Amino acid sequence: MTVLRVAKLEFGDTEDLAIVRNVSEGGICLFTDQEFEIGAPVSISLIEDIDIQGRVAWARDRFIGVAFDEEIPVNDLLARPQMLHDGRRARFPRLSVDARVDISMNNQMTVARVRDVSHKGAKLLFRDPIERATQGLVVIIDESTRLEAMIRWQRGASVGIEFVKPISPQLLSHLISMWKAR
Repeated sequence: MTVLRVAKLEFGDTEDLAIVRNVSEGGICLFTDQEFEIGAPVSISLIEDIDIQGRVAWARDRFIGVAFDEEIPVNDLLARPQMLHDGRRARFPRLSVDARVDISMNNQMTVARVRDVSHKGAKLLFRDPIERATQGLVVIIDESTRLEAMIRWQRGASVGIEFVKPISPQLLSHLISMWKAR
Protein backbone atom coordinates (compact mmCIF):
# COMPACT_ATOMS: atom_id res chain seq x y z
CA MET A 1 0.00 0.00 0.00
CA THR A 2 1.42 3.40 -0.99
CA VAL A 3 1.69 5.85 1.91
CA LEU A 4 3.47 9.14 2.58
CA ARG A 5 3.95 9.34 6.31
CA VAL A 6 6.79 10.10 8.71
CA ALA A 7 8.41 7.27 10.67
CA LYS A 8 11.15 7.26 13.29
CA LEU A 9 14.05 5.05 12.31
CA GLU A 10 16.51 3.85 14.96
CA PHE A 11 19.71 1.97 14.27
CA GLY A 12 22.67 1.58 16.60
CA ASP A 13 22.94 4.80 18.60
CA THR A 14 21.31 6.88 15.84
CA GLU A 15 17.72 8.02 15.40
CA ASP A 16 16.35 9.83 12.37
CA LEU A 17 13.09 10.40 10.58
CA ALA A 18 12.25 8.71 7.32
CA ILE A 19 9.35 8.97 4.91
CA VAL A 20 7.27 5.84 4.44
CA ARG A 21 6.87 5.18 0.73
CA ASN A 22 4.90 1.96 0.94
CA VAL A 23 4.15 -0.79 3.40
CA SER A 24 3.04 -4.41 3.40
CA GLU A 25 2.55 -7.09 6.05
CA GLY A 26 6.14 -8.22 5.62
CA GLY A 27 8.03 -4.97 5.27
CA ILE A 28 8.30 -1.29 4.53
CA CYS A 29 10.01 1.00 2.01
CA LEU A 30 11.50 4.16 3.52
CA PHE A 31 13.12 7.28 2.06
CA THR A 32 16.06 8.28 4.25
CA ASP A 33 19.21 10.38 4.21
CA GLN A 34 21.10 7.63 6.04
CA GLU A 35 23.21 4.88 4.47
CA PHE A 36 22.66 1.27 5.49
CA GLU A 37 24.33 -2.09 5.11
CA ILE A 38 22.17 -4.97 3.92
CA GLY A 39 21.13 -7.01 6.96
CA ALA A 40 21.51 -4.11 9.42
CA PRO A 41 18.95 -4.30 12.26
CA VAL A 42 16.58 -1.34 12.54
CA SER A 43 13.62 -0.29 14.66
CA ILE A 44 10.76 1.67 13.07
CA SER A 45 8.05 3.67 14.87
CA LEU A 46 4.96 5.00 13.10
CA ILE A 47 3.46 5.90 16.50
CA GLU A 48 5.66 6.91 19.44
CA ASP A 49 6.61 3.97 21.69
CA ILE A 50 5.29 1.33 19.27
CA ASP A 51 8.42 -0.15 17.71
CA ILE A 52 8.62 -2.58 14.81
CA GLN A 53 11.85 -4.57 14.46
CA GLY A 54 13.36 -5.55 11.14
CA ARG A 55 16.45 -5.79 8.97
CA VAL A 56 17.49 -3.85 5.87
CA ALA A 57 16.74 -6.09 2.88
CA TRP A 58 17.92 -3.66 0.20
CA ALA A 59 19.21 -0.09 -0.16
CA ARG A 60 19.23 2.07 -3.30
CA ASP A 61 19.14 5.80 -4.09
CA ARG A 62 18.23 6.94 -0.54
CA PHE A 63 15.50 4.29 -0.28
CA ILE A 64 15.69 1.22 1.92
CA GLY A 65 13.52 -1.85 2.12
CA VAL A 66 13.11 -3.30 5.60
CA ALA A 67 11.85 -6.84 6.16
CA PHE A 68 9.96 -7.07 9.44
CA ASP A 69 11.04 -9.72 11.94
CA GLU A 70 7.34 -10.70 12.21
CA GLU A 71 4.51 -10.09 9.77
CA ILE A 72 2.09 -7.34 10.87
CA PRO A 73 -1.32 -6.64 9.32
CA VAL A 74 -1.16 -3.40 7.30
CA ASN A 75 -4.25 -1.98 9.05
CA ASP A 76 -2.48 -2.45 12.42
CA LEU A 77 0.61 -0.68 11.07
CA LEU A 78 -1.28 2.34 9.78
CA ALA A 79 -3.88 2.65 12.54
CA ARG A 80 -3.43 5.56 14.91
CA PRO A 81 -4.80 4.57 18.29
CA GLN A 82 -6.04 7.38 20.51
CA MET A 83 -4.39 5.86 23.58
CA LEU A 84 -1.40 3.62 24.17
CA HIS A 85 -1.64 0.46 26.32
CA ASP A 86 -0.30 2.36 29.34
CA GLY A 87 -3.03 5.03 29.09
CA ARG A 88 -0.92 7.78 27.52
CA ARG A 89 -2.19 9.60 24.42
CA ALA A 90 -0.73 8.18 21.18
CA ARG A 91 1.54 10.61 19.32
CA PHE A 92 3.43 10.62 16.07
CA PRO A 93 7.14 9.78 16.42
CA ARG A 94 9.37 12.49 17.87
CA LEU A 95 13.09 12.98 17.73
CA SER A 96 15.10 14.29 20.63
CA VAL A 97 16.97 17.51 19.87
CA ASP A 98 18.45 20.29 21.95
CA ALA A 99 18.54 23.56 20.08
CA ARG A 100 18.02 27.23 20.84
CA VAL A 101 15.21 28.93 18.90
CA ASP A 102 13.75 32.41 18.82
CA ILE A 103 10.10 32.64 19.84
CA SER A 104 7.60 35.43 19.22
CA MET A 105 4.66 35.52 21.63
CA ASN A 106 2.53 38.24 23.14
CA ASN A 107 4.22 40.74 20.77
CA GLN A 108 7.60 40.05 22.40
CA MET A 109 10.66 38.07 21.45
CA THR A 110 12.18 35.45 23.72
CA VAL A 111 14.25 32.29 23.40
CA ALA A 112 13.55 28.67 24.20
CA ARG A 113 15.17 25.30 23.70
CA VAL A 114 13.52 22.72 21.46
CA ARG A 115 13.71 19.39 23.32
CA ASP A 116 11.85 17.16 20.85
CA VAL A 117 10.07 17.64 17.55
CA SER A 118 7.68 15.91 15.16
CA HIS A 119 5.90 17.09 12.02
CA LYS A 120 2.91 18.06 14.20
CA GLY A 121 4.58 19.82 17.13
CA ALA A 122 7.41 20.20 19.59
CA LYS A 123 8.35 20.39 23.24
CA LEU A 124 9.91 23.71 24.23
CA LEU A 125 11.78 24.60 27.39
CA PHE A 126 11.78 28.26 28.44
CA ARG A 127 14.06 29.81 31.06
CA ASP A 128 11.01 30.63 33.21
CA PRO A 129 7.35 29.59 33.08
CA ILE A 130 5.43 31.59 30.47
CA GLU A 131 2.16 33.43 31.07
CA ARG A 132 -0.86 31.16 31.04
CA ALA A 133 -2.75 33.72 28.95
CA THR A 134 -0.46 32.97 26.00
CA GLN A 135 -2.40 31.01 23.38
CA GLY A 136 -0.23 31.03 20.31
CA LEU A 137 3.36 31.59 19.45
CA VAL A 138 5.69 31.60 16.47
CA VAL A 139 8.89 29.56 16.28
CA ILE A 140 11.32 31.57 14.15
CA ILE A 141 13.69 29.37 12.18
CA ASP A 142 15.08 32.09 9.88
CA GLU A 143 13.83 35.21 8.11
CA SER A 144 11.62 33.21 5.74
CA THR A 145 10.61 30.26 7.92
CA ARG A 146 8.23 30.86 10.80
CA LEU A 147 6.15 28.10 12.38
CA GLU A 148 2.89 29.24 13.95
CA ALA A 149 1.83 27.07 16.87
CA MET A 150 -0.75 26.68 19.60
CA ILE A 151 0.16 25.79 23.16
CA ARG A 152 -1.34 22.41 24.07
CA TRP A 153 0.10 21.89 27.55
CA GLN A 154 2.42 23.49 30.08
CA ARG A 155 4.31 22.12 33.08
CA GLY A 156 6.42 24.81 34.66
CA ALA A 157 8.81 26.12 32.01
CA SER A 158 8.13 23.16 29.66
CA VAL A 159 5.55 23.76 26.95
CA GLY A 160 4.05 21.42 24.36
CA ILE A 161 3.08 23.07 21.10
CA GLU A 162 1.14 21.92 18.06
CA PHE A 163 1.99 23.53 14.73
CA VAL A 164 -0.99 25.26 13.09
CA LYS A 165 0.00 23.51 9.84
CA PRO A 166 1.95 20.23 10.05
CA ILE A 167 5.41 20.75 8.60
CA SER A 168 6.55 18.82 5.56
CA PRO A 169 8.86 15.83 5.98
CA GLN A 170 11.51 17.71 3.99
CA LEU A 171 11.41 20.74 6.30
CA LEU A 172 11.36 18.50 9.36
CA SER A 173 14.41 16.62 8.10
CA HIS A 174 16.18 19.94 7.45
CA LEU A 175 15.34 21.25 10.95
CA ILE A 176 16.53 18.08 12.64
CA SER A 177 19.83 18.03 10.77
CA MET A 178 20.31 21.73 11.54
CA TRP A 179 19.41 21.35 15.23
CA LYS A 180 21.47 18.20 15.78
CA ALA A 181 24.53 19.91 14.22
CA ARG A 182 24.52 22.75 16.78
